[in-house]
Amino acid sequence: MGSRLGKEVGEDFENQIGNTNIYISRRPRLTELKEIYEVVIDLTAEFIESKEAGQSYFHLSWLDGISPSNFKIPEGITTDSKILIYCAQGHGRSATYTAILLRQLKLCNSTAEAYHLILQSRPSAKVSKQQLQYLLAN
Repeated sequence: MGSRLGKEVGEDFENQIGNTNIYISRRPRLTELKEIYEVVIDLTAEFIESKEAGQSYFHLSWLDGISPSNFKIPEGITTDSKILIYCAQGHGRSATYTAILLRQLKLCNSTAEAYHLILQSRPSAKVSKQQLQYLLAN
């Protein structure tokens, strides 16, 4: 697939990660919100908060290309929660956060295993060098 202005041509708005209830995506447009998510985690720092997408909305502002300075899992998240995690493009920040979440929810044994699962579901969700170092250290 080719790319245009940083977006993969033909890339889905969202991708379910394996057989989990976790989805990662780029920042959704209102017309794309066909599903209702119990939890929405917005990792964008460059946009204003957007609370239309779910019952529990969390804005965890995080600059693109770097590792999180204070990783947080919102209270009440379980493996049964239908979760949408997004950043601007649905790649680096979303993949980094989701890999750690998958490990902390014990859906994967390591962040490396989680990242591999994410790439199977969303091949363009490649993390930066700094984010990869963070994943390997956590």
